[in-house]
Amino acid sequence: MILLPNSTAVTALMDYLFGPFKAACRENSQILYAKRIQEHSEKVNLIKAKMSRQEEVTSEEKRLTRSAVRMKQEDVGTIVFGELQEDGQPHPESPYMVDFTPEKIMHGAEELGYYPWHPQRLWTHPKIRHEIGQEEETPIVRRMRWLQQRYEELKYIVDAEGFNTSPFNSTLPTTSGRAEREETIKGQAQALAKTAKTSTAGAIWLSTFGDVLNGDAVLRAREIQRKEWQDKEDARKERQRNTEEELEEAATEVYHKFKEKGEKGLNNPDLKALIKFIVAIEARDDGKERPSKYTNKAQMLQRLSECQQPWHIYFEAPEDDGESGSESSEEEGSEEGSQRGSESESESESEESEYED
Repeated sequence: MILLPNSTAVTALMDYLFGPFKAACRENSQILYAKRIQEHSEKVNLIKAKMSRQEEVTSEEKRLTRSAVRMKQEDVGTIVFGELQEDGQPHPESPYMVDFTPEKIMHGAEELGYYPWHPQRLWTHPKIRHEIGQEEETPIVRRMRWLQQRYEELKYIVDAEGFNTSPFNSTLPTTSGRAEREETIKGQAQALAKTAKTSTAGAIWLSTFGDVLNGDAVLRAREIQRKEWQDKEDARKERQRNTEEELEEAATEVYHKFKEKGEKGLNNPDLKALIKFIVAIEARDDGKERPSKYTNKAQMLQRLSECQQPWHIYFEAPEDDGESGSESSEEEGSEEGSQRGSESESESESEESEYED
């Protein structure tokens, strides 16, 4: 699609398509949300019935009775495409299939004068904003400048006749300056990636002077963005690993102190170091547990007693299960037996040689 510098042509065409599409998606969202509420209500009622019968209820079930109903990321596909068919295609009555038909897309292009090409309709359409241009001297620029001058002259005449001209204090829109673009695809891709808006028509126009969402510069810009995101993610994981190693080192020192002096020899900073390590590796409450929750010695000792296993097990080397020891003893026994067998053979050979002599 051909774009104007301000990208309003894209907005105008999208109004024809996304207006009904958004309304249909909103209706689908309400229907799906009502369905989720009904399913959640049925689950909660079953859990409450178990509680009334004094049956055992898990912590996950208790949490479900207090949780709110929320839409999930995977619900977006159902809202937009409906229930998929057996062949994996969208439902024929889904918002996407109904509102983005070739006929409707062509109708929007015809309304704007894109197909068939109709410049007069394009320049007079109320949804498209017209600008003088980026400091370019063209017939259109000269025409717009003359209109602005004539407009000011008429305001002066009306003011001289005693009329209030304040409602007419306006100017024709103009651009602020010329957009400087890189000449190479690589430079345009880097410039577009810096904007962090690689999917917006305005950013693509300003950075690449193009209008194609899958153009070389746009695809390279998205690749640059993905690499930058991956680098940030790797750096975050590296910081997390370093933090975990520091926590483990501090907790290990406390463990050695515990082995020497016992639990009474641990002070609050020692217990806090243990708590930080335990909370990091056990991740209770869906990872929302924080060490700052435990402020005094009694609370920290209570938390240590609630570990998934005795907390000192995390620092002790795993014991052999006996199998490896039995295997090694069997190997040693076989080696000793082979040595004794070789010795007896050598002795019998020496006796035979003596007999022959």
